[in-house]
Amino acid sequence: MHFLVLFSVALLHLLIAPYTKVEESFNIQAVHDILYHGCNFTSYDHQSFPGPVPRTFIGPLSLATATWPLSLLLLLGDRHSWWVMLYAVRCTLAALLCWSLTAYTRSAGQVFGRSAANFLVAILASQFHVLFYASRPLPNVFGMALVMQAAAQLFQGRYGGFIAWSGAAIVLFRSELALLCGPALIYLLVTRRLRFGDAAKVATTTGLACLAATVAIDSLFWGRPVWPELEVFLFNTVQNRSSQWGTQPFLWYFYSALPRCLLLSGLFLPLAAYLNRRTRPIIAGCLVFVLLYSCLPHKELRFVLYTVPLLNTPTAWLCAAIFSNRRKSFAWRCLGWLVAAHLAANLAATGLMAWAAAWNYPGGQAMWDLHFTHLRHLCPRGTTRSPRVSSSSCHIHIGNLAAQTGAIRFLELLDSSVCRYNKTEELTELSNFRPFSHLLIEPDFAESTGLNQICRVLANYSLFDGFNLKGVLGTGDWRRLLRLKPALLLLEKL
Repeated sequence: MHFLVLFSVALLHLLIAPYTKVEESFNIQAVHDILYHGCNFTSYDHQSFPGPVPRTFIGPLSLATATWPLSLLLLLGDRHSWWVMLYAVRCTLAALLCWSLTAYTRSAGQVFGRSAANFLVAILASQFHVLFYASRPLPNVFGMALVMQAAAQLFQGRYGGFIAWSGAAIVLFRSELALLCGPALIYLLVTRRLRFGDAAKVATTTGLACLAATVAIDSLFWGRPVWPELEVFLFNTVQNRSSQWGTQPFLWYFYSALPRCLLLSGLFLPLAAYLNRRTRPIIAGCLVFVLLYSCLPHKELRFVLYTVPLLNTPTAWLCAAIFSNRRKSFAWRCLGWLVAAHLAANLAATGLMAWAAAWNYPGGQAMWDLHFTHLRHLCPRGTTRSPRVSSSSCHIHIGNLAAQTGAIRFLELLDSSVCRYNKTEELTELSNFRPFSHLLIEPDFAESTGLNQICRVLANYSLFDGFNLKGVLGTGDWRRLLRLKPALLLLEKL
């Protein structure tokens, strides 16, 4: 039942925002290429757009293997149905993370009670970020799936399993998880719940096995000897080059990221820690991780997403304790209503954030509209005809913003014999764009290059630019709550 609740909410988020962003680009493009190109590595997206550091193919390879039977069925037909694989891949990843979260909630229930496990699921379902990210192919999500299994093993007293799952997450996907799992391991050693020799044996075995797997697999795909997560660690932490993508104040995770993740559920943590000693190591471990990770100037909310289910656990215990006593007196009944109200408030905030998130993918929406509205005549099942474009002249240019906001290979729905797709960067002259029949370009760029003189606008797309409380208060129109800015044009050459 817990899995069904979590998975259903994750699927709802997927349906609301089905496209991907640049952070997810490598993994989702890699899944596509494994399924579509197979061993033809020269056609892979990472050969043209390798990114600042190499990433592991183990996650994409796992998703591709799980969805391979469906891809075979789709490839028997026409490529115009290939978009189904985007949903299939993301559903598979969501199922993987929800399975791990279910294992964790079950283990937490063994420690804090079945009612606490139920509240933990309810709290996770009421919050936005964990289940929104559940289907998003990020290294953090792959790492989170493993670290939730590690936490489940820890709660069950299976310390060897804890070390094995943690080691796999650290070596394969996210090296910073050593800051989360390391203090827990030290705690086990100091309290003599685990012998150093046993820990070293499991850690060495797991580490070497995972290292051999990632080096063998990723060296094959990248065409050179590589341990991706080591290069990521050196790039981000040792060289601090991730700061090129922006920096945040030291305490940003504490006053911005975690409050947005936890919503009102975070307010219960101090009281839970005061009333139940068993919750203190969980809270302390998470705070130590976030504190240590705050030393890195470049910060993103997804970097501390692993702590959200852990920090929800003390809150879930407190909510369960309050709810079990709600019939004892009027005061307890009021506290019970407070628990229910906080879940309702979480849901309201989550709905608002989901609404806003749906506006973050103009590139994906533009690709969908282009193929299913304006290029239907090139689809085998299409029924409409356009006098402007024939299969011999269909050539689509995907600009930088479009590529970053959802224009991925799974949405390139026309075969290369019918249409060509181009993502060449740094095109600045009007003559560079004359070969293209359609363009997905930013409005300012279209005006500065003169593209608006040789093309007509088929559609324009906006991007979420914050909340506009003044607009709502001034007009009473809640539809003005979201502030949107023009982001992308879908152009057709005249």
